[in-house]
Amino acid sequence: MLENLAINGRDLLVQIGGFLLLFPLLSRYLFGPLSEAIEDRERRIKEKMDEAERNSLEMQSMREEYQRRIASIETEARDRIQQAMKEAMATKDELLENARAETEKLLERGRQEMDRERHKVLVEMRDKVVDLAILAAEKLIEKNIDEKSHRALIDDIIEHGVKPS
Repeated sequence: MLENLAINGRDLLVQIGGFLLLFPLLSRYLFGPLSEAIEDRERRIKEKMDEAERNSLEMQSMREEYQRRIASIETEARDRIQQAMKEAMATKDELLENARAETEKLLERGRQEMDRERHKVLVEMRDKVVDLAILAAEKLIEKNIDEKSHRALIDDIIEHGVKPS
């Protein structure tokens, strides 16, 4: 059958023998280092993949922490702004209340001053009226006049004031 295929049996045996002698040498010096290099490369790739996975998880964790911090900072900033607005409103209300109180005090002082001035004017007017009545009485006593002249004299005194004679 080998002859039908044009294969020489002796050459085949030599090639099988050469292969059997060469295989252990190839296994030891070629396949062994090559296998070790492939395994080393696989190990390094696996380590890189594991490291990449760890880095990815770490980055995800850091991103989540960063987002929590930002949310916390935003919440804190919002709270501070609201607190500042409340304080500003309280200060505004306090200033308005102080201004109202001060205005009320000023108005009260003005009313009191007006009352004093009114009282002073009334006292002065009363004194003037008394003085006028006394002067009119003196004039009447000095002159004996009839009722018509008496009224004219009083009207004249009220209208123009008293002129000492």
